[in-house]
Amino acid sequence: MKPSFKHFDLQETQQRGSIWPLKNGYVQMKQILLLVLLTVTTSFIAPKPTLYIIGDSTVRNGDGSGKNGQWGWGSLVAQYFDTGKIHISNQAIGGRSSRTFITEGRWERILNELRAGDYVIMQFGHNDAGPLDDTARARGTIRGTGEESKEIYNPIRKQQEVVHTYGWYMRKYIAEAKAKGAIPIVCSPVPRERWQNGKISRADNDYGKWARETAESGGAKFIDLNDRIAEQYEAMGADKVKTLFHGDHTHTSRTGAELNAKVVTAELKSVLGKYMLPPQRLIKKKQTLAAMRLANQYFMQKWPDAGKPTFVKKERPSNLWTRAVYYEGLMALYSIDKKKTYYNYAVEWGESHKWGLWGGQQVRNADNQCCGQTYIDLYLIDKKEERIRDIKACMDNMIASDKIDDWWWIDALQMAMPVFVKLGVLYNDTSYFSRMYDMYAYTKYKHGDKGLYNPADHLWWRDKDFDPPYTEPNGEDCYWSRGNGWVVAALVRTLEELPSSDPHYAEYMQDYKDMLEALLPLQRPDGFWNASLHDPNNYGGKELTGTSLFVYGMAWGINKGIIDRNTYLPVVTKAWNALVKDCVHPDGKLGWVQSTGKEPKDGQPVTYDRIPDFEDYGLGCFLLGGSEVYKLKN
Repeated sequence: MKPSFKHFDLQETQQRGSIWPLKNGYVQMKQILLLVLLTVTTSFIAPKPTLYIIGDSTVRNGDGSGKNGQWGWGSLVAQYFDTGKIHISNQAIGGRSSRTFITEGRWERILNELRAGDYVIMQFGHNDAGPLDDTARARGTIRGTGEESKEIYNPIRKQQEVVHTYGWYMRKYIAEAKAKGAIPIVCSPVPRERWQNGKISRADNDYGKWARETAESGGAKFIDLNDRIAEQYEAMGADKVKTLFHGDHTHTSRTGAELNAKVVTAELKSVLGKYMLPPQRLIKKKQTLAAMRLANQYFMQKWPDAGKPTFVKKERPSNLWTRAVYYEGLMALYSIDKKKTYYNYAVEWGESHKWGLWGGQQVRNADNQCCGQTYIDLYLIDKKEERIRDIKACMDNMIASDKIDDWWWIDALQMAMPVFVKLGVLYNDTSYFSRMYDMYAYTKYKHGDKGLYNPADHLWWRDKDFDPPYTEPNGEDCYWSRGNGWVVAALVRTLEELPSSDPHYAEYMQDYKDMLEALLPLQRPDGFWNASLHDPNNYGGKELTGTSLFVYGMAWGINKGIIDRNTYLPVVTKAWNALVKDCVHPDGKLGWVQSTGKEPKDGQPVTYDRIPDFEDYGLGCFLLGGSEVYKLKN
């Protein structure tokens, strides 16, 4: 009879040559020892800590995604941390005070999870000033930090309740967190946008002061958001500070929340610095240019004959939209890297098609008009009339017609809007601008049900097939990354040349800014944007084309001083570094390019090694983005 595990006999084991007898056989003793060693070792590895964030709507607004245009700083903190080392759990919720966050059971649920080594950062005060027992909220606390209390009937909870001071509740959070071995951190409330004699009104005599006092008495770290942020607002001036708020004087926009989050994380370095990500630095200009040159060289060597037709299931002439987008990128590269080979390659392409359009001068399809962008750019370098003869005739035919509903898919905006604006500037003829807007407005406001632009999310449905009630698997609207990238590029290329005196310039600019702000929270931790902007699980993953176009739009805005550099440069840096590091093969081939299509599922799977059906447009997007990144000031 073999001895059981319970009746292990050391002498017998030694006689068997260091073999452990088990019911189902023998295991070498050294394997067991290794297993024991591993078990003992791992038992001493501390679990990953959690940073809990609690507070009101200035910390987390709504579900934290900024759908209503309002953001809390707690929703933007995670981007500064290495989430492989620490969890970030934003449990703040709008409308709560230091009292109601407890009475609703929210703090108790956190306490049940709280472990030694965790952190709790708290900011309350905005809602504590309300009535104690009104029928609307019943969320107020007694002013001050003392021990006084008052018994009231709570009409919301329909029961008696003893209400304490603001300081009493804050001390409760601190003491109970410390009792669990967690580290409490107290923030004074962020200031509202209220000015008096050129200064931001501070809460120095109430909640700002009381937050400091409770932190000091409870032995918690204190972050003076009341004063630190007010100082920054005053340095910026009233006009700029207005842009940091959305809808009222309390709730911040994405940019305002970003500013607040930066102040918070800067103050947290002394406590949580070991968990924070080092700030990324944009790769050097020479590296950016080298990546662009390498990718372009790969393509030019693969397609030495610029006029050779493409063949993907069927033959197509090389002046189709995919190749036209590549030449947009090539001309952008040429603008920063004046290699004659680039210019000659573009001219050879135009000449091979006799500067014509696929479909001729009567074509109304925006895809077939896209080549005109490069034709016009080449004409401006060498003014040979044949270079713009056909594209001008084509767009003149568009204007001569009353038809304005040709742009039924949002890709069309990038393909054709820049052609209109280039011709309008070239001939000083505003009729091109007017027709461009009429067609843009039809796409934006009328096509499909109520247009293809959703003003609530500041993003576009690709075409009417994706209008609500169509949704992604997670129930969200379908916003295709590359489709929205085309719109960003269209707006950039239009605003680049359209006179600011144009009556619709401001609308284009606002649409551009709104889209970029909507894209900020949608960036993946690795720097890319998913093919589906609102459903990360629907073919989520790295994707070059949409990401490159967003980089193009953001970098252009930074270069022009149109958008806030401090907000957008880290986003561009993360994205561009990822594009160069993760997408460019040693031979210049580009990976992670979604093939042609109209929605996230098309051209899947998208991988590093898979070659898309057309290689040209992905390179064009990459070159557009890189050309603007190259111009960024260090």
